[in-house]
Amino acid sequence: MVVHNHFMVVVVVKVRFILINRTFFLSLFTLPLHLMTSKETYKLPKSKKLKSAKLMNLLFAEGTSIFSNPIRFVFLNNQETHQQNFQVGFSVPKRKIRRAVDRNKIKRLMRESFRLHQHKLQTIDHTAMMWLYTGNQVPDYKLIEEKMLEIIRQFNTTSSK
Repeated sequence: MVVHNHFMVVVVVKVRFILINRTFFLSLFTLPLHLMTSKETYKLPKSKKLKSAKLMNLLFAEGTSIFSNPIRFVFLNNQETHQQNFQVGFSVPKRKIRRAVDRNKIKRLMRESFRLHQHKLQTIDHTAMMWLYTGNQVPDYKLIEEKMLEIIRQFNTTSSK
């Protein structure tokens, strides 16, 4: 957003100056309102990425699966690891989605949806998780978010028992 001589009320998250044709413009970046008012953190740092091949093999061998077409969620509560937090991974099979650009887009959509809704998961400490996309076509964000929320609700009911 470029501010000229208009007055408006915005919550400023980041301010930077842009030089265009020797004139400085003040550029303001804002967050959506529902993210500004919430107290949950919406971060997904690298420390929460599932990278261990040993843990991935254990996850697929002994983990529990929840499926909501076209997303499969596999999780394993692993108390033996010294990892305090959860670890999460996202995967799209090359056999289903041939183009790497499309696979990366789907993984980005799943990561974004998980990042925004991770606070809704209950009892995820010491848990390894993997989100797998099993569809044949590139979905939109609305479908991904809807199916992930459905899986989160199922996960919360199974983990509370």
